[in-house]
Amino acid sequence: MKKASLYKLFTISLRDILSAYGHNPLVRGLLRLLFAIPALRFALFMAQFDREIPQRGLREASRKLLRRFYRGVTVLGEKPHREGGLLIVANHPGVGDSLALLSSLERDDIRIVAGEREFFFALPNLLPYLILVPEDPSKRTGVLRAMVDDLRQGKTVILYPAGEIEPDPFLHPDESFLKPWSPAIGLLVRLAQQGGFHFRIQPAISAQVLPPHVLGPSYAKKPALRNTLERKAVGKIIGLGRAKSDSILLVWGPGISSQSLSGLSASAVTDKVMDETIDAFHRFVPIGETAGLLNRRLGHPLQQDRIGT
Repeated sequence: MKKASLYKLFTISLRDILSAYGHNPLVRGLLRLLFAIPALRFALFMAQFDREIPQRGLREASRKLLRRFYRGVTVLGEKPHREGGLLIVANHPGVGDSLALLSSLERDDIRIVAGEREFFFALPNLLPYLILVPEDPSKRTGVLRAMVDDLRQGKTVILYPAGEIEPDPFLHPDESFLKPWSPAIGLLVRLAQQGGFHFRIQPAISAQVLPPHVLGPSYAKKPALRNTLERKAVGKIIGLGRAKSDSILLVWGPGISSQSLSGLSASAVTDKVMDETIDAFHRFVPIGETAGLLNRRLGHPLQQDRIGT
């Protein structure tokens, strides 16, 4: 069994945590000492996660890692089919959203589309589950081909169509919480039609990955600082365990057959899927509701499950 590189995981984690605190050499030097132990703690968790993937499977390893940082995940909505080609399109508020997805997904045939980052190469047992997207756009032709091949074989592909971190829906309840999504969804539908096969598309929305008490009171009072405070909150969660009393919310939208989207342009397919995704989330969380109101709505008649508590 291959071993994760603890040194690489530590140095990358420490660098990422410090990136939220400016460039003053003196301040960064002091913070480097302060955050060394939290970064090492996170690196040890990730190395153990990678070690457990061959032993326990990706789903169980993800559940265990999720509980290192959060209480668990509350799941609402229509769970994905356990068989057949499945494209999961998800928002990406960061930190625990991928772990929430992997923990609740009752399938083992998973491929995750992810940006080509140094961090992933330090996790050799996770790598086979990834379809890495090179930074150079001219080198990305193989990504779409790999996704098509997996869907044709009846596997599960997880795609974050925004290609970047998106707002946490609970922090932006009156705004669109999705950034523009890639037309890759529509291209996959078209290629499936040309290849004579079809698959299901399942929207997934994660929320409450950045709990308000971790962000602090300044988040509501100083909008100009929100981006910095969100980045600092990530360090508090992964390094200090500040969200261990909180659960992530995961809402599954209704599945969409790729056949039902035939005849639409690639951009029109993506727009339709985005609309379905937003509508699915707001069936549980009406626009303008706060997290407190949401907690009183979790008895919604659609499916509810709790994982990791």
